[in-house]
Amino acid sequence: MQMQTLMRGEDVPYDDSLPLISNISTDEITPGWVCYYYDETLARYSLVGLRGGVVKKDDIKNGGFSVIVSGISKGCGSSRETAPYSELKCGVKLVIAKSIEKIYGQNSQNIGLLTSTDFGLIERIQRGESIPMHEFTDGHDPISAGIVERGGLFSYNRARLVGEATAPAITTAARPMTLAEKILAAHVITDAKTGALGVPGVQPGDAFFARTDVRFSHEYVTPMAESLFVAGLGAEAKVTDPSSVFAFRDHLTFLDLIMPKAHRDMGLDVQAKKLATVQDDFTKRQDIKLYGEVYRDGKLVGSDAICHNKVIEAIALPGQLVAGTDSHTCMAGALGCFAFGVGSTDMANAWFTKDIRVTVPETARFVLTGSLRPGVSAKDVMLHILSLPFFRSGEGIGKVLEFAGEGITKMGLDERATLTNMAVEAGSFTGIVEADEVIVDYLVAQRGLDAADVRARIVKADPGATYARVFELDLGAMVPMVAT
Repeated sequence: MQMQTLMRGEDVPYDDSLPLISNISTDEITPGWVCYYYDETLARYSLVGLRGGVVKKDDIKNGGFSVIVSGISKGCGSSRETAPYSELKCGVKLVIAKSIEKIYGQNSQNIGLLTSTDFGLIERIQRGESIPMHEFTDGHDPISAGIVERGGLFSYNRARLVGEATAPAITTAARPMTLAEKILAAHVITDAKTGALGVPGVQPGDAFFARTDVRFSHEYVTPMAESLFVAGLGAEAKVTDPSSVFAFRDHLTFLDLIMPKAHRDMGLDVQAKKLATVQDDFTKRQDIKLYGEVYRDGKLVGSDAICHNKVIEAIALPGQLVAGTDSHTCMAGALGCFAFGVGSTDMANAWFTKDIRVTVPETARFVLTGSLRPGVSAKDVMLHILSLPFFRSGEGIGKVLEFAGEGITKMGLDERATLTNMAVEAGSFTGIVEADEVIVDYLVAQRGLDAADVRARIVKADPGATYARVFELDLGAMVPMVAT
């Protein structure tokens, strides 16, 4: 009854004794089929995937809502920016949740959607009280605060490019650093004009713009990013260093074979095909490498590549910084690089600036010992890790997961990639494994690289580095796990 009242646009008194829905994923906010749209049409479908099927088309858009309140882990799941964008275009100004996932939170900042974990705001807003902007920026790093204050990343970057906004200098002294911190420190932009990079040290909370080595997107996201790129920079804007940018046609290749009739009746088959067309046109105009479709005897048989796999197989290297619009970009951390997912606005800006904003996350270290028993896989290890109170309580949200120990050295690349790939399922920033001879041998065999050159790129964590938590896990004690 309360839900029906809400959907009619009527206010319902806030009752904090009632449980809030937690773990509302971006897939629930904008299900996959909704993402065939990449403009304000998204507002019509906001939250239609919410469990229980209680939200219908146009309910949120027509409900007159300005605030959405939920439990822990708001915006978990994929990195799709369509989720907060759909909420914003419904007229929502503020999202309040007990905890907010990293990518969703950053995407919200980028487009001007306010977020908060302060539930005291609810009664104040209901009383009609004006909330000062600093209450939405307190606790943020200076860059994030500046983006929020200016209403989004494009506005902030326009100010940055003309000298009206400046990212603060990193003053952290040299210190023992984690693997992720060392890679980030080497990529800090210290002088945007000269391209100078690198600082002696960084620590959790430091915020800066970092030079990317690899940027990639796929057809689910490229069209929205391209529209933002043009809207923010103009139709003649060019991608900087297109040789380090890649695009993939991999998410919707076989959509024609599986699309339900109900979706076809909505015209979604036509809409979905536009995504590939827009991406193809963009990559041709910008001279970007596109891994597209594969045809044999005139018949579509597949894609050139799956983005997060191809990045490992042919693109990324140890010690690099990789930004991609796929939430499983973190999989490339198996090579010993810092790889993480970003949204459409981040990528649209990165195409032009070649940098990405980063706030140094804390790192949780997982020291693996022993060997896996027959029938037990890296997937079981990760499911065990996800069952720990550290993650079930939400404490692991936004952390880097660094996997180390003699147990990890016994794992092949595929097993390591399973661990780093699933870091996003933990709500973590990314996963990473220090590169070793397993990676050297793989890159030499796979790409024909020089072994000495690969070894020279390897970054190692410093002895004495500070970790948020350290876990020691005996692989020999692991058993097959089933996710529930």
